[in-house]
Amino acid sequence: MNLFKNIVFCFVILLFAACNSNNNAVSSHLFNRDSFKTHRLDQSIFKLDTNHLVTGLLELKKQYPTFLPFYLDTLMGFGVYNNYTDTSTAIQQGVRKLLTNHDFRGLFDTILQRYPSTNTIDEELINAFQNHKKLFPSFKIPQVIYFNSNLNNWGAITYQDSLHSFVGIGLDMFLGSQFPYYASIGVPSYASAFYTAEFIPVAVMKALYLDLATASSKASSLAEIMIEKGIEQCYLESVLPNTSAALRLLYTDAQWEWCEQEEASIYNYFIKENLLYEKNRNLIVNYIQEGPTTIGMPAESPGNITAYLGYKIVKAYLSKYPKTTIQQLITSKNKLTILTSAGYNP
Repeated sequence: MNLFKNIVFCFVILLFAACNSNNNAVSSHLFNRDSFKTHRLDQSIFKLDTNHLVTGLLELKKQYPTFLPFYLDTLMGFGVYNNYTDTSTAIQQGVRKLLTNHDFRGLFDTILQRYPSTNTIDEELINAFQNHKKLFPSFKIPQVIYFNSNLNNWGAITYQDSLHSFVGIGLDMFLGSQFPYYASIGVPSYASAFYTAEFIPVAVMKALYLDLATASSKASSLAEIMIEKGIEQCYLESVLPNTSAALRLLYTDAQWEWCEQEEASIYNYFIKENLLYEKNRNLIVNYIQEGPTTIGMPAESPGNITAYLGYKIVKAYLSKYPKTTIQQLITSKNKLTILTSAGYNP
């Protein structure tokens, strides 16, 4: 299970509900029509009758036998723990408050207004899942569940039970950069700029990627982290070919253009400062974390500058060794080999 927080996020790190949106099926040439289903748990929770709350929750549990407990206990922290009774403190003080508090209900309303339907996002996700399956043939298409985390900062998550895999998407974290309450929960403006519908497919595929890459990550030096970030970007480019590089990197268009113009200078900076093989986390964090800019570089630079450089290095490697697969890159035990073999010279 990967709980991918997008703060961009603090990494929360995702759209629109038609009358049939609780079970949207998208046809494709790789999956049967019924293979891809999306569910609007946010709507189902919002529609619960508070006069018969336990009855409603038990009905919901039939629809979401494993995901509902995960949502209530892990994502929301209510601690229901399958005690669906009228005497449950978790239900009375947690779920009931979620449904009766004026501000909380206002958040539900905002989500419904912003995302009356998920059809557009669903289509983007099925295309991304198809591309993912081309890279990883054993991939089983997940069920997608949209939910409201009540600004608990959950964006895209992956979850598995014994039979199914799920992707959860917290719509409350993708209400647009102008949503006024992000600042109140500590989300900086450079991050909330990506709390949009357009970023949802990126957040979802980043979550899937983390499931693949976390186990093989052995990075200790800045160069290794750089290469791992570059592999992630090449993966995202493969599964989301119509998404801009800037959006995949969480850069503004201006920041991307600056990087393109200053690519050689960026690389020379790391060489000159002897940073590539640096292992001091207190130092290298300045170059790998999201932010409005990178410490020590011009104000026009983006945060997480190493992701850009890593992307360029891995692209150079793939150009030199075109038969290399994304899977081989991810599972490579020596990421530094990619750097030394790429022949990267901007």
